[in-house]
Amino acid sequence: MNDFLEKHFKHMRLEPGLFYEWPIGLRFELGLGAKKEQYYSGSPYLKGAYRRALTLFEEIYPLDEELWIVMDIHRYSRRVKTGNVRMWKTLVKDHKLLYRLKHTELPYYIPEDDESGNWRTHRWVLPCKPSEIHYHRILTLLIEQDMGFSKANFQSLYFVHPKNETIFHVYDDRGCDLVATSRETIRPLYESFNEWILDYDREAINEVFN
Repeated sequence: MNDFLEKHFKHMRLEPGLFYEWPIGLRFELGLGAKKEQYYSGSPYLKGAYRRALTLFEEIYPLDEELWIVMDIHRYSRRVKTGNVRMWKTLVKDHKLLYRLKHTELPYYIPEDDESGNWRTHRWVLPCKPSEIHYHRILTLLIEQDMGFSKANFQSLYFVHPKNETIFHVYDDRGCDLVATSRETIRPLYESFNEWILDYDREAINEVFN
């Protein structure tokens, strides 16, 4: 996984805000019309955000093509919590799939914020196919966790498509990023879901694809 990033996304830091870390990408708006009275699990607002995230995911990832789920856990410790492994069991359809799960300890993902030198980024990578995982559940948890409705602590979770060289990141209920090594790879999504592009970044995105 790290070799893949070094080869295809050289100098890009895998962290929230991928759209601003890489020159070729799309930033989509997920949740629309947020109101405080809709901040509850299963609200129309969150259901709308989930439907958009699901639609984009299924456009990017054919059910039988390999993807990598990359989960970064940032801790003030080198110790690996067994709870992280237990959490993975809720995301896969067959627990035997977890034999593929790989763990790597990395320097903290924001080195300039680690003055003590004690922070670590624990990276978990699971090669799998969408048909082998509960991706509906994963997307729901990603959308709801920042609002306190989910006990999941993904911190930073990314879907990587090694064949198409794309990375998809749902950062919360508000939106998601898709970056790629080629404009043509993600141009169909730019054209099909143009109305979903976040207006704040629309001008920059149009410059890339036009």
